[in-house]
Amino acid sequence: MISNLEKSVLAQRLSVLDNVKSLLVSYSGLVLQIPDMFPQVDIGSLGPQQLVPRLKAQPDTSQGLPTEYLDEFVARFDNDGLDDVLGPAIVSLARELLQQNILGECKPTIQSIAYLCERKPVAAMLTSLDEFNPQQVTAKNMEEVSVLGPLFRLSVYPDAAPKVAESYFQNAENRNAADIASCKNGLRGSVQNVQRSMFGIGNSIVRANAESRNRLLDYFAHIVRLNEKRAQMQVDVQAVSSDGFMHNIAGVLLMFCDPFLDIRASKIDKIDPTYFRTSKRIDISEDTKINATKEQSDAYYGQVQELKPHNFITESFFMTLSFMHYGPIRALVNYNGFMREYNEVKKQNEKAQQDAAANANVRIILFFFLRLFNLTF
Repeated sequence: MISNLEKSVLAQRLSVLDNVKSLLVSYSGLVLQIPDMFPQVDIGSLGPQQLVPRLKAQPDTSQGLPTEYLDEFVARFDNDGLDDVLGPAIVSLARELLQQNILGECKPTIQSIAYLCERKPVAAMLTSLDEFNPQQVTAKNMEEVSVLGPLFRLSVYPDAAPKVAESYFQNAENRNAADIASCKNGLRGSVQNVQRSMFGIGNSIVRANAESRNRLLDYFAHIVRLNEKRAQMQVDVQAVSSDGFMHNIAGVLLMFCDPFLDIRASKIDKIDPTYFRTSKRIDISEDTKINATKEQSDAYYGQVQELKPHNFITESFFMTLSFMHYGPIRALVNYNGFMREYNEVKKQNEKAQQDAAANANVRIILFFFLRLFNLTF
């Protein structure tokens, strides 16, 4: 019985067990980094890919990984190969979402990545991956090749998820309003769940350290630069990111703004109004100004101004402003334009049908008239 052991003996045995656990954690990591280090049973993918099904499963289950093991694993390989082991596994998890939509089995994957990012070393490591903010990309494929892109891409907008509209709004004109409202509320709840999960991941990155926080802001700023064409009157949808991708990021950024958007505006003094002149993260020099000419704008932003770092409140405020401009607001403008065109086409179609029916009646009357004319004469 353990209770009958002397304290010194018990401490010695527990120390041995701790050493065994430490060796198991170390060797498991080494085997994942160097699969041919020991002979292994041929089970398909080796290396970091072996972790993917385990990470997708619930922790502390027969299919998942023990929480204690994962914590010790992260602590052991922090700054010592963590990016070589967990990095490819997280990228693979994210890539799986490209084959799914918001109605599919995407929840376990998002939860797995969020669960891993609860550990600061993992959240910080994630932003150091080349796939976190790839440079040689377009606005369209940023949401496919970046690590967080497939997660932010999950939406109900028809440009990225046409099957959602087909499943929920088929024959919508002939369905009652209550049925349509129920479908909308269900989809709205699904989108909000995705955004809350993505906020959890983003918040973990922000709180990991200052460097990872700046990398996340750089990632968002890169997306803004790639999508400047979304503000144009005529936009090639193949040259910009999807509406859902932009909307989800805007939703996450609004959550970051919650703490300082109280009704009393008690923290408004923490927002630096000189941000656009003292930061190069977001460039609005080419944007159309409502209250200034192009020359006045160029002169104002062309003045020599020393760049300076800004607090997270300022960064969040202006980043949210940019994404609202290029994301939901632009999507709403496009939707209103589409509805005007749709109603006009619908009206013309109805008129064409009425004209066709009228012409058909005229032809019938003319036919009988000619028959009557032949019979009479």
